[in-house]
Amino acid sequence: MIFLCFFQTHNMTETSKDTPKSKETDKVIKQLSAKINKEPKNAGHFFKRAQQYSKKEDYEKCFNDAKHALDLDESLVDAAVLGGEAATKCGKFQGAHSIFSIGLKQNKKDENLIKGLKKLQRAIVDSYDTEDTTEQGYNAVDLCTQSPYPGDDQLLNLEKEILDRRHDIREVSRLPKKEIDPDLRQRAAQAAMAGHKSMIAGKFTDALESFTYAVDIETDNIILRRLRAEVFFINQDPVSAMKDLMHIQKPERTADAWKLGGKLLMEFKLPVLAEFWLRKASELAKGKDEETAICFQKVRAHRLYDPLTKDMPVTVDFTMYGKAVFAVKDIKAGDIVFSDAPIVTTPYIADDKKQVVKGCNHCGTSLMTARDYFQGKLDNMDATAKEVVENNWPVTKPVVCSECKLVTYCSNICKNTAWERHHELLCPSRSKATKKLYDIDQNKGWGTDVDGTWKELWSGHFSAYILAKIWANIAADVKLWMKQDGKDVPEMMHWAKAKAPFRKFIAFGVGSAANDMPYILKIMNDIFRDCGDGIKMDITEQELNGRYYQAACNLQIYSDPVTPYHKFYDNLSNFNPEDPKALSILKYLDDKIPSASFSGMFPLHACLNHSCMNNVEVSDGEVNGVPGVSVRAKTDIKEGEELTTTYIDTTMPRRLRRAWMYKSFNFWCQCPRCQFEGDDAYSCSNCKKRAGDTPFKGCGKCHRAWYCSSDCQKINWKEGHKLVCGVAHSKADYS
Repeated sequence: MIFLCFFQTHNMTETSKDTPKSKETDKVIKQLSAKINKEPKNAGHFFKRAQQYSKKEDYEKCFNDAKHALDLDESLVDAAVLGGEAATKCGKFQGAHSIFSIGLKQNKKDENLIKGLKKLQRAIVDSYDTEDTTEQGYNAVDLCTQSPYPGDDQLLNLEKEILDRRHDIREVSRLPKKEIDPDLRQRAAQAAMAGHKSMIAGKFTDALESFTYAVDIETDNIILRRLRAEVFFINQDPVSAMKDLMHIQKPERTADAWKLGGKLLMEFKLPVLAEFWLRKASELAKGKDEETAICFQKVRAHRLYDPLTKDMPVTVDFTMYGKAVFAVKDIKAGDIVFSDAPIVTTPYIADDKKQVVKGCNHCGTSLMTARDYFQGKLDNMDATAKEVVENNWPVTKPVVCSECKLVTYCSNICKNTAWERHHELLCPSRSKATKKLYDIDQNKGWGTDVDGTWKELWSGHFSAYILAKIWANIAADVKLWMKQDGKDVPEMMHWAKAKAPFRKFIAFGVGSAANDMPYILKIMNDIFRDCGDGIKMDITEQELNGRYYQAACNLQIYSDPVTPYHKFYDNLSNFNPEDPKALSILKYLDDKIPSASFSGMFPLHACLNHSCMNNVEVSDGEVNGVPGVSVRAKTDIKEGEELTTTYIDTTMPRRLRRAWMYKSFNFWCQCPRCQFEGDDAYSCSNCKKRAGDTPFKGCGKCHRAWYCSSDCQKINWKEGHKLVCGVAHSKADYS
């Protein structure tokens, strides 16, 4: 499994000044560019141009060309070395790691590749030493909106009726002013002061008695009403508390009153009404009350995800770090906690050229043939083995799009569903723009620019089709609801409802994808300016950037867990172990099973946070008979405990691991493993004292913590090292 998250698009570097040597280099680059335009599949041309860009110290372009040279010919190890070093110099650490990995698959002992990886590690660690490692680089609340959902106005009225009918709570008209005897008013004031003192002292029964006495005298006093409501809330009497707040007229309610009402309505399980009150509190506080903002997102998280987690042992809540998944009952190690289906998906084209097979473009079902698995072995098999394959390999019957003949499905049902949801708009046969998008995707982001040059047009680490399918799905839903409502033109409500499912996914990143990829912005507008039935979408720079970072933050790579190979293997199990036919095929079987990989956005899975001490692991799974992801407990998980996965390979040293996390995900990991492991033998893992020439002794069990003294070792062990020492690491395929 691969979790994709890349916050930065480009990190441009300065190029060298014009000199005779630089001008000569520019001339060579121009010549090579002309050759590339004529022969866009020639890896050698790209590698040579990458070398020239390196001379100019234009490391961004050097990396792009070297990477594309490797896409075309993986045997160019020198291109992996050049591209990896260039990516390191311009701060593209993920890209450097990816391109070095491709080279190492060709030659694990190449000294230049090994040196390049060491330089990459040093660069990451150096960046770690210069950063503030205490806080995350963003505020989770700022990434979330408080905008109402489509239909909330009707739901708001419905919840008001429920509040009235079930609890006899409703807005109270302003009470008529009445003359109060000065002596009584004085007693009310004294009672109010006594109530306030009792609240401070934690004597809430006394406080309630004092405030009630005061309210009975001054029934229209909004301060007394709010204070008594607060005491009712503390005393777990939400009905009385809410009734007091309803006596305060809307224009006179303070931010605190609205916030308290929101909390009370959370207890009544009236989320839309709770959001309304908390939104009012946020408006009055002008966004400066973080508690109110977090309360709002807590309400919204339960509102959106409780239906998804029904009958599951988990719930989704909101914390200061964003959405999180928590256990609602004890979970045993090895249990599948939940499975999740993608809301949008597209085939994943890997950086390396490991063998892949076709899968259904809609549901992701593997369409692996015997030829895909056995390859050349199929031609060299003896007759008996061939007979076993022919009789036992499941028959796959791929269905291609009737229009473009390029996109493959597992059935007519998937083909027709895909046509309705997105393919009608995106079919390569529909227009020049859709064919161009298809070609760019097949060429891993490369294509001919408007000026006729062959260059990288899409630089995302995932397929541009993810964005296109999001917009196509939105357009399809707008059409559907527009027709259901008997409208000739879509209304704002239709657009809001269509976009609502994608509001679950956060979007955070640095840089502008639209600025870095202007051709993609143009081509998406060419595609969506006419969606049919009078519908058009304007793909603005803001819209492109938002969807780009939504995908970057939430995509998960997955594949079909039960392929035709697995079914073939099951069929073999029906043979007698001593049957010559069964024995004849064994020598042709290989543990390396080619896969049809897809990248998808999963609503519930996207709520899992990272920990280097993760207690769940994500794997390929099945949901309602089609591929998805499954989340399995790695350890026993107690009720109330957060479920965490890992975004990286946690076997990396602590300093490198944390720096990598910050550069990739923009936060410093504060998990137990990061708190109670050490950086190296020259820094005490407990008191941070620096060693001299002689390194400190390390933990004899895990060798991941070092101490200046036995006292420090004992303290660190008690405080938390015993929880992480020797605990197995997870190795996420992070590329």
